[in-house]
Amino acid sequence: MIFSYPHIVAELRPRRFIFENVEGLLTSGHGEAPSSLVREFLAIGHGVRLQKVNLAGCGVPQTRKRVRIIGHRIGADFQFPEERFSCDSGLPAG
Repeated sequence: MIFSYPHIVAELRPRRFIFENVEGLLTSGHGEAPSSLVREFLAIGHGVRLQKVNLAGCGVPQTRKRVRIIGHRIGADFQFPEERFSCDSGLPAG
């Protein structure tokens, strides 16, 4: 199912997109899944940046780790937003 995402991006041609999945994506297919996704996004003209994040750093009251791929049309500049919260921000997490 995750490999249908590049086809959807190719059809819709958004300026930017966010793909989020479980941390296990990094080891899926003996670690080939992330590389394969990156290659597919590049092939359709989208540069990508892959980042492992703890959602607590994004203000979500959970401490689970996720993998986020943020993509943009090649030629457009993009930077990951800075974390605005920390695990110690006082938000109940669980």
